[in-house]
Amino acid sequence: MSAAQDVEFLVLGLGAMGSATFYYLARSGKAPVGLEQFPVRPERRNSHGRSRAFRTLYADPLYTQLAAMSLPLWREPEALSGEPIFHLCDQLAFARRPHEEL
Repeated sequence: MSAAQDVEFLVLGLGAMGSATFYYLARSGKAPVGLEQFPVRPERRNSHGRSRAFRTLYADPLYTQLAAMSLPLWREPEALSGEPIFHLCDQLAFARRPHEEL
């Protein structure tokens, strides 16, 4: 059997979402393998900088529900590290037709 067949969970991309996925897989006793195309340098990541939007507004209600359910999961590493990750604030969204349902 090759080594590739031994990998049960492969996380491609270790930005904010990939790293969170990796963290929770490892925390649950899995042995994920993570691959990142860039060296660990913030300027090469989508999540670098001072602000990002955490939104719960989606056309598909399932995505809205999943986003809302994920917030406590993001708060856990924040509490463990003692470093703030989120500062939630209100957001005003505009959309042109036919996307007014958002």
